[in-house]
Amino acid sequence: MKYILPVLLLCCFLNGFAQKDKTTSWVLPQKGHSTIAVTINSKALDKNHYEQIEITPKNAKVFHFSVSAGSSGFSNSFSDPSFTVQVKTKNKVFINEYVAEKEFFGTTYKRNIVLPNTDAICIFFIANITKDDTTRFFLDYTIGDTAELNYDNKTPQEVFEEMLRLPPAGSMNIAGDNDFLEFGKLNFPNGLFAEKSAAKDGFGVFQTTGERLNKTAAQKYVADWNKKIVTWLTDYNVSDIKKYTPTQLKEHYYGTDDEVTEYKKTNAQGEILFIVRVFIRSNIVKTKAGVTGTDDYNTGVSITQY
Repeated sequence: MKYILPVLLLCCFLNGFAQKDKTTSWVLPQKGHSTIAVTINSKALDKNHYEQIEITPKNAKVFHFSVSAGSSGFSNSFSDPSFTVQVKTKNKVFINEYVAEKEFFGTTYKRNIVLPNTDAICIFFIANITKDDTTRFFLDYTIGDTAELNYDNKTPQEVFEEMLRLPPAGSMNIAGDNDFLEFGKLNFPNGLFAEKSAAKDGFGVFQTTGERLNKTAAQKYVADWNKKIVTWLTDYNVSDIKKYTPTQLKEHYYGTDDEVTEYKKTNAQGEILFIVRVFIRSNIVKTKAGVTGTDDYNTGVSITQY
């Protein structure tokens, strides 16, 4: 009970600064997706055929794209074919790579390109086509910042505020081509805005604030971090604040979370810009008798869009 009152006071504190909102000047990441069909009627290139699309960046940010391909032929069979991807502007070739067919998980190609300017980007989808074949390419892309920025000489609050901008871009930082490795690609062993490890967490970042704590210490950590987060959110006009009880959490999607306070920010169009969650997470262990119980707790802060 003694930890509920501070949260209510913090909500009032935030509402007192409702006229301030740094998010009004934010430019959301540029996103898009396309399906491109390459057939015998597509443009010829040596023994291959290709189609192309053009994307005009609104900002010179990181261009993160994912391409997968599927081929169907006369027999209506479906396979994951080999293909070639070219990405270029009028002055620079960024990518010209052959992607070999894979036996498992399909054929997917992902890359990040740091754009030096806003020149139009041309993407070429090249496939070896026979008379009855169609190779369909599926493109998803985002142009925005990643969570792998330079945080040298910045305060914890400054790093936290940079993290708030990233959820609409999925805190993207995926250079590999395997979906199952995405969550391990982004890792900060020394932390982001606290002196413990941080990592990519779904569509955002996850910052550990306390480890191996008893319940009383964990609640103290969470109470302190709620105060800190409210102070850091002073200029963001966050009015949608909820605290979930353990009973509600069992019915929610937070898994082993024992306590969560959620700060959600949406823009005028109703789009979620970020959700900050301050939480206690139970470390579940099995005793020698085989009974599952709570040994101790970790605390943390996550910043995500969902």
